[in-house]
Amino acid sequence: MPAQLDPISVAKFTYAFKCLDTNRNGKLESDDFVRLARHLKKLHGWADDNPRIQAMRGELLEYWEMLCMLTDNDGSGDIDLEEFLHFHRLMIEETVEFEEAPPWAQALVDTLMTSLDTDGDGRIGVDEYANLLLAMRSEMDPIAAFSKLDREGGGYLELSTLSTLMAEYLTSTDPEAPGNYLLTGGWPR
Repeated sequence: MPAQLDPISVAKFTYAFKCLDTNRNGKLESDDFVRLARHLKKLHGWADDNPRIQAMRGELLEYWEMLCMLTDNDGSGDIDLEEFLHFHRLMIEETVEFEEAPPWAQALVDTLMTSLDTDGDGRIGVDEYANLLLAMRSEMDPIAAFSKLDREGGGYLELSTLSTLMAEYLTSTDPEAPGNYLLTGGWPR
């Protein structure tokens, strides 16, 4: 496992932490993940019993449980930035070892992106992607970020490409690598 993260990884994961910390208390709590699901539910006008929101809520809470299990060493029930960065060091190690993102992390991204695919065509357009950045409370430009993610320039992200983008998000130290824009649209520079 790397002793420390490179500056690009620190920047992108710190920004992800900031986006997820919805109440800005400097700690991630299970409520931060529930709020993300609630925000997407509101954007789409879904009822609580909608299967997409239920699946997303379940995956977000599974991610939260994994985060706590692996890094909440002080037993506080919340995750600070150092613990969050440590968690991503562990994810990088696993991704490098197995040449793909951990299955539970990939399941979260797949569920999240599938929930964004509002027209059910198996791909994400720029407007659908913009909803993710809005829900994540990212300040990044969705059009600029999407243009990085859309490697082939077709105007869509195929759901089948998410595995590659997720692995790249976790492991790439190249600030221009498309995967680095997947979850938050990049990071302030």
